Amino acid sequence: TGVAEGGGFYRHVVALVRMLVRKGRVGLVEEVMEQFVRLCDELSGTRVVVVMSEEGKKMEQQRLRGIAQEVHKATGAPKVRVRHLHRFAV
Repeated sequence: TGVAEGGGFYRHVVALVRMLVRKGRVGLVEEVMEQFVRLCDELSGTRVVVVMSEEGKKMEQQRLRGIAQEVHKATGAPKVRVRHLHRFAV
């Protein structure tokens, strides 16, 4: 965590992304960014909750905030991030 605490963590990620772009490996950037977000969540103690809604229905922001508050109360996590996924018919 020493690198992360000093902000160097972010500089390393930016350098990695630039290198991938320079080397023509743009396809890996999305995966790198997903892992970066996962590590940031882990280091900050953020609990990530995935919520799926019924087909074609989008949940209101107020309801998503309520879910985040419920998770915070239940887990004591300092931060809660809600990922809202819509389920679609195939």
